[in-house]
Amino acid sequence: MHVRDNTGAISRVVHENNPETPTATRPRSAFRRSSPSVQRLFMLVALSSLAVAAGIACGACEAFAGGAGSAESELLFVNDKYMTVQVETDPPILEADTESVRVSIAIMDVDAEPPEPVSEASYSLKFKDGVGGKTLFEVDVHSPAESSALEIIPDADGDIQITGDADANGVLLASPDSPPVIRAPLFLEGGTTEMSITLKSIGTEPVDAQNPEFEIAVSMGEFIPFSVDMDGMQTELVFATYFDRIEEFSYDERRESITAVMPFEWNEDVIDSIPFVHAEYYIPKTVGVFEDHEILLAVNGITYFGTVDRSGDDEIVVHFLISSSKLREMLAQVPRDELHVMTFEIQPGKARQKINDDASLEAGDTITVLSSQEDWRFFVSLTPGGAVVPGQDVWLNIEFRDPATNTIIPQITYDVDVLIDGQTAYSERRRDTPDGRDQIRLNFGKAGAVIVQLANINEFATSGEFAFHVREPQAAAPAEPDHVIEMAQGSFLVGCERDNACFEPFGLDVRPGQTVSWINLDEQGHTVASGTPSEGGDGVFESPVVGKGMAYTHTFDTPGQFDYFCTLHPWMVGTITVSEDAEGGRDGSGADSTAEIPDWVRSNAQWWVEGLIDDATFVTALEHLIREQIILLPADAAGAPHAIPDAGPSPNRESTVIPGWVRSNAQWWAEGLIDDATFVGSIEWMISNGVIVIAPV
Repeated sequence: MHVRDNTGAISRVVHENNPETPTATRPRSAFRRSSPSVQRLFMLVALSSLAVAAGIACGACEAFAGGAGSAESELLFVNDKYMTVQVETDPPILEADTESVRVSIAIMDVDAEPPEPVSEASYSLKFKDGVGGKTLFEVDVHSPAESSALEIIPDADGDIQITGDADANGVLLASPDSPPVIRAPLFLEGGTTEMSITLKSIGTEPVDAQNPEFEIAVSMGEFIPFSVDMDGMQTELVFATYFDRIEEFSYDERRESITAVMPFEWNEDVIDSIPFVHAEYYIPKTVGVFEDHEILLAVNGITYFGTVDRSGDDEIVVHFLISSSKLREMLAQVPRDELHVMTFEIQPGKARQKINDDASLEAGDTITVLSSQEDWRFFVSLTPGGAVVPGQDVWLNIEFRDPATNTIIPQITYDVDVLIDGQTAYSERRRDTPDGRDQIRLNFGKAGAVIVQLANINEFATSGEFAFHVREPQAAAPAEPDHVIEMAQGSFLVGCERDNACFEPFGLDVRPGQTVSWINLDEQGHTVASGTPSEGGDGVFESPVVGKGMAYTHTFDTPGQFDYFCTLHPWMVGTITVSEDAEGGRDGSGADSTAEIPDWVRSNAQWWVEGLIDDATFVTALEHLIREQIILLPADAAGAPHAIPDAGPSPNRESTVIPGWVRSNAQWWAEGLIDDATFVGSIEWMISNGVIVIAPV
C-alpha cells in the first residue's frame, strides 16, 4: 500500500504485514500540485482556515498564538501603561505557491480607548527554531510608523541573509512601505514559530521597565495534499494542520483507515498551555467509502466524537477540535509508546441511509431503510404528518418487508430503541407484531434530534436506523425572529475576530422570551454553541452545522449573559445578554406594530398556500391591497430594519419566488394560529427584500 505526496515521489510506504517497511519524511516540494484536480481541491480548502490558540510557557508570562498567522503577546506594564504586541502574517496559511511571508508587528497601547498602536518604537527581535528552540537570529529594529514589517523568504539552507535600510547604528528601518528582506529557515512548513521582542524605546523616550520582553508564538496553518492508493486507484485528499507539522500519513488497507501523525508531547504542562488542538481532513465526495458510510474518528486509537461536515457540494470536512480538558481526559489512555505523537485517524463506519433527498418523515412522507444485512426493508412514517413538537403524541409506523419482493412479512419480533439527543426516550425488547405492521406511540418532552434503532429482527443480527427532529412549535413563535445575527461572509478565515466582525452584531441585548436567528452568509458551514472555545459548550444551546443561506433560531427565556462560539471555527465568538431592560421588538422600539388585514384576505392566502394561485399572483394581489390601503401596514414597514438579509428575488414577476417560511406563516395566519401583526412581519420582509414593490398609484 503506497501513500504518495503530489510530487509523484513516494513519501510513505505502509504494508500492514511488513512493519519494518521504511518511511520517508514529506519533502517541502510536496506543496507543488501536479494536476488540475489537485489544484481545484487545494484552492477550495485554501479558502477555509481553522486555528489553534497555543499558550507558550515562558517563566511567569504567557504568549498566545491566535492560529493561522495571527498572534498576540501577554500584557506587560511599560512606561505607566499596559502594552501588548500583535503579529500577523501574510499569507496566514502556507500554500503551494508561497514564496515569502510578510510579518507585520504592532506594539499596542491597551490603556488607550480604543487600544491603539504606538509609533516610533525600537526593539530587539529574535526568531526561534520552533517553540522553546534555539535562537535562529536576532536583529535590532526601528518602526518609523505605527507598525513595522519584515519580508521573510523561507530558505532551508540555513544561512541568514538580511537586506534593507538601516540607520547609522545598524538598526533596521522596518517600514511597512519598504520592509527589510530576511532569508532564513523560517515558515518552511506549518507549525508554531516563537518570536521574542524586547522593547527599548518609544519615540525619544526609553522604556522604564527592566528588559520588557514580549513572547509571541505564531501558528502557521498548512494545507497538505496527499494521495492514497485505495483499491488500486490514486485518491487525492488534503489534510490541514494548525499546530505542528505532519510527520507521516499512512493507510491501512484492511481497516480502510487513514492516519496523520503529528509531533506532540502528551504531558500536563503542554496540555495546560493550549486551549485546543485543531486539524481537519478534506475528502472529495467522490470517495465512496467515506461518502456512503459514516466516518469514525480516533486520536491515538481513542474514539473521538468530532464533527463531520457534509454541507459542501464537493467535499466532506472532518474536524478534530480537541479542547485542553478533553486532552487531559485522553492523557491516561494514550499508549506509553505514543506519548510523543498525536495521531488523527479516520475510517468508514456503517453504511449511511439511502433516502430520497425530497423525502422527509417530518413532512409526512414514508421513507425506506435497508437493514444492515440487506435482508429486510423497513417502511417508516409518522402520523400525524408535519413537524413533531414537544408534548405531542406521534405514532411511529413501521412495516417489515422483503427487500426483493417488497411484500409485508408477518410474525415479526424485534428490539427497538428511540433516542433523543443521545438519551433513551423509548426502549423495548422482543416486541411482537403478528401482521408485519406496527405502531408505536411516542411523546417527547423536549426538542432535539431523534434516532430510531431497530435490531434483532426475528433474533437475527440485523438492524436499521433512521432519524428525524423534534422542533419547537413555530406557530407559537413570531413570523420573524426578534433579532438577527449574521455569520459574516469570510468568517471561516481567521481575521474577523480582530474587530469582532465574525458574528454581526458581536454583542446583542434581548429581552426574555425573544428569539434570535443566526443567518449564515458565509461560504462554509458554521455552528452556534453556547459556551467558550477554551471551556467548550455548556449545553444551553447548540446548533447542527448551518449551511450557506440557512439559519438557526433559539429563544432566550432566562435572563443572563450567554457567550457562544462556532465549534468549527473557534475564533468566531459572540455574546447575548438577556435582561428586562433590553430594547425590544424587531425595530427596537418595544412598541407593537399597528396592522390591520380584512378577514376575506385569508382566503387569498389559503389559495396561495394550496397552490391554487402562484407566487407572482399572490405578490401582485398583496401590492394592490397595500396600495389601496385594504391592508394597513406600520408607517415604517417599507424600511423595516429587522428583515432577514437575503439577496432578494428579481422584481420580474415571472421569476418571483417567496421563501418557504413565508408560506408557512401564511398558512398559520389563514388558520388563525398567528395574529395579523405577526403575519404583517412576513409582508414587511417581502417589502424590504424587494419581493413586494409598492410603487405610486
